[in-house]
Amino acid sequence: MGFKYWSWNGISPQNDTIGPYHFFFGMMSAATTVNIKIYPVFKPNDFFFENHWRKDQGEEKWEAFARVIREEVIAKSFGFSLAESMMEEKMDYK
Repeated sequence: MGFKYWSWNGISPQNDTIGPYHFFFGMMSAATTVNIKIYPVFKPNDFFFENHWRKDQGEEKWEAFARVIREEVIAKSFGFSLAESMMEEKMDYK
């Protein structure tokens, strides 16, 4: 599943970088909308790993799967531009 939020008050209710108060406030806004896309279940196979796994760069198989789903499926289908920062860096920033 993929979610894309929009709010007229500028609060983005993705709870990866905001606290529970801001998340609740954003979700209670009358003008907050969410676009939900449900994708088919995908189980990676040998073809997937032969074409997408960056084994020579030390990437683990689960990382290849997460990267491709994030970058090639969800981000492209919603038209997202992705930040280069990782979740761990976002939490350190918070």
